[in-house]
Amino acid sequence: MSTRHSPYAFGPLPPRGDEALRGRNPLIRTSDRIEFWMRRVLVIVLVVGLPLAGFVAGRATYRSSMLTV
Repeated sequence: MSTRHSPYAFGPLPPRGDEALRGRNPLIRTSDRIEFWMRRVLVIVLVVGLPLAGFVAGRATYRSSMLTV
């Protein structure tokens, strides 16, 4: 395979998701900014909330099984 036609082409990196923070795009809409922040909040809630919910469910199951033994 030739490095000339490599699928990993060099060049500028693609824009990251925090472009809405910097205000570089003058055409960005308010709804785009709201969507950007809602997506961040949702990811944080899922990353923190799902393991916590699993822990609480496991603890409750363990406690209820210890009462029935």
